[in-house]
This record gives sequence, C-alpha cells and structure tokens, in this order.
Amino acid sequence: MPSSNANQRAVLAAAGFGAIGIICAWVNLTDWRTAAMPLVFYVILVVNTYFSVRCFSDFPFADARSQKIVDAILVALYVLLALEFSHVVAFLCVSVALFAVASMKYSLMLRTNEYLGFLRRKIILDILCTLACILALGGVIAGFTWVALTALVAVFVLGNIYVLVFSDIYRPWPGAKRGYTEHTGNQS
Repeated sequence: MPSSNANQRAVLAAAGFGAIGIICAWVNLTDWRTAAMPLVFYVILVVNTYFSVRCFSDFPFADARSQKIVDAILVALYVLLALEFSHVVAFLCVSVALFAVASMKYSLMLRTNEYLGFLRRKIILDILCTLACILALGGVIAGFTWVALTALVAVFVLGNIYVLVFSDIYRPWPGAKRGYTEHTGNQS
C-alpha cells in the first residue's frame, strides 16, 4: 500500500497542478472554445498524476539528485502546459516533452527497483502518450485541429478509464491484485 507520505505528496501534486490550471485558465484564456480540449486533457492528466504520484513516489530512485532534477523539470512542464491552453501547437509540444521526461524518469528507476514489471508498463504507457501527442500535433499542423484534439482527448479519457479502473499499473504493492507475484508483477 502507498505510505501516508505518498498520499500526501499525491494530494499536494494534484491540488497544486489543479490550482495552477485554474489560475492560468482564469487569467490567460480569451477563447474558451479553442482551449476546451486542452483543458479537458489537463484535468484528466491531473487526476492521473494523483494516482501516479501516490503509487510511484515511494519507489527507490538510483540517485536522489537525479530524481529532484527530473521532478523539477516535470513541474516546470506542468506549469508551462497550463500556460498554453489557448495555444494548441505549443500545448501539444509541451505535452510531448512532459510524457517523454516522465518516460525517462521511470526508466531511471529501473536500475534500483524490484517492481520491474510495473515500471515497464508505466514507461510503455508514457511512451504511448508521447506518441499520441505527436500524432495529434501532426493532425493540428495538417489543419485538422478539432479532429486531432477530439481524438487525443477521447483516447486519453478511455485510456485513463482503463488504467484507473481495470489495470494494475497503479497497484504494484503486494496483494493489490490477485494473480500477481509480490515483486516482479508477473502473473503467477
């Protein structure tokens, strides 16, 4: 189970990023129609971030300094993402960077962690999100803004429903889901 510190960090992260999103939307948005899909994407990302931080913040990191640097980059990207709600191309570019850095963060954890199966699935999930954002960016650049953003948000919503309801990706601790061994995440 996640520690009480992990729960506190998760609440703080979700509340902080949510507040940043609300402030940036309130202050910066002039065209709510353009920003609607980025806003929905951001809200879902904040919800997912709560579960991700709650699950993975207690995992050991090879180098505490590296973890702090990567986490600082992720926070900066989150803030930048919230500042770009009205600028779809910039929003998608920052989204690509956010998921790419997140993939790197979990890759750095592979060397010192016994939950390899769960970490690999998290890395694959972040890589898929990176690719989805790249595809949406291509669609926007090609002139299909509404279709690309709607498809991205639809895939992101459905993917998060699957991850949060049906998947074990945020439940790597022993006994979280029957049929999985204690450390490797492999089916028994």
